Amino acid sequence: MVPAEGLPRMDAVHMDGRVFVFAFGLAILSAAIFGLVPSLQVSQLAPHTTLQLGTARATARSVLRQSLVIAEIALSLVLLVGAGLMLRSFAQLQKVETGFDPTNVITAGFPISDKQLPDAEALDAYSPTYPRLYQPPRK
Repeated sequence: MVPAEGLPRMDAVHMDGRVFVFAFGLAILSAAIFGLVPSLQVSQLAPHTTLQLGTARATARSVLRQSLVIAEIALSLVLLVGAGLMLRSFAQLQKVETGFDPTNVITAGFPISDKQLPDAEALDAYSPTYPRLYQPPRK
């Protein structure tokens, strides 16, 4: 796990109440939907008819359910391992030496194209600037 003091802008991260209420409501709604659907399906069947069908149909359904549970657990395990590896890679990337001191460094874009300056004279006004941009800074 990455320690909290190692994450950039960790002080700006906080739990928003609206997000918590939304996530809680979504969890309750999905639990109700996925809990009610099987119970409604079972309530439609009479116990006497279900017992007369025999175990062949019940066994086929149980095999399907067991295979779905196994697939769900396998998928969640893959996602969990992937998330752990991604967090470990992110922590390792935070430790990589960039090769320069990024303090007091300013970056800027220079998006000048023929479409923005259709006039050749206006574009030529910027052309002496390009070689200077690609030179290393003076000390």
